[in-house]
Amino acid sequence: LETILGRNEDGSPMNNPPLLKSLAFDPILGNVKLIAEAWDAGGLYQVGSFPSWNRWSEWNGRYRDDMRDFLKGDYGNSGLAAKRITGSKDLYDPQYRGDNASVNFITCHDGFTLWDLYSYNWKHNEANGWNNTDGSNDNRSWNCGIEGETDNEEVLSLRYRLVKNAAAVLFMEKSVGRNATLILGLTPDPDGLIPEGDVKRLHEFSAAVEKRFSTPLARASGKSRTLTMKFKKPEDVNYFMIQENIRGGERILRYRVEAKVNGRWVNVGAGESVGHKRIQPFERVKASALRLIVDEARDLPDIINFSAFNVL
Repeated sequence: LETILGRNEDGSPMNNPPLLKSLAFDPILGNVKLIAEAWDAGGLYQVGSFPSWNRWSEWNGRYRDDMRDFLKGDYGNSGLAAKRITGSKDLYDPQYRGDNASVNFITCHDGFTLWDLYSYNWKHNEANGWNNTDGSNDNRSWNCGIEGETDNEEVLSLRYRLVKNAAAVLFMEKSVGRNATLILGLTPDPDGLIPEGDVKRLHEFSAAVEKRFSTPLARASGKSRTLTMKFKKPEDVNYFMIQENIRGGERILRYRVEAKVNGRWVNVGAGESVGHKRIQPFERVKASALRLIVDEARDLPDIINFSAFNVL
């Protein structure tokens, strides 16, 4: 609900909100993603117009609504669905907002789960004691013929198919459109939820990665198509990490990394994109330096971290 941070003392929206601008350019926050839920409880809806300074991304509420309509088969929505899948350029001009302004999602932390989306035509918050007045009535859902839980195999089969369709659309976003997606690539359980065991494994994996790559052998940074890091002495090395400054969107399209082994540069890895972070393994070599070469980019690469590791 970040739009509340852009309101004046009288509640009116400001053209250049100082707090949002300060957050956008804060050096401590420079390496984290800033994502706005671009609406608030007062009715200010700024999807596509949130003050971003080419730094803030937005939950794309228009994507959620248009794709929910399309996925449940509403007539005449294919054109809007195509716009949303290919990056919502009608909302986020890539020239001014970069490649990752739109964070696409179909369900989130509040409202209907993905299973609810195809199980109910109406919300059912009766147990909250507010006579079902809390929560949104605009859920764009479809119960597949029966309201709520059922043992009807035909209805259940259709619901499972629709849940899979929605997940498949989000999975394909990065390869088709200029989007970021609010998805972790996990298979939901029959209720459309992430299993607790998978959540636990994710936390464990994140902690292990942070620990493993906490101490680089050397690092370099800069705005350049070529970066070289030199070691104080020849070192065993088998991983490199690259991080872009993605405030202006992803710039690197194609790159390669070379290691200086016995005085000669040898290729140890290559790739086609970097984004926020790329960690890449290669066969262990004893090298005196590592060199990053960007062969193709949208603009001058802004690399905030090129580092080397020896991971056992």
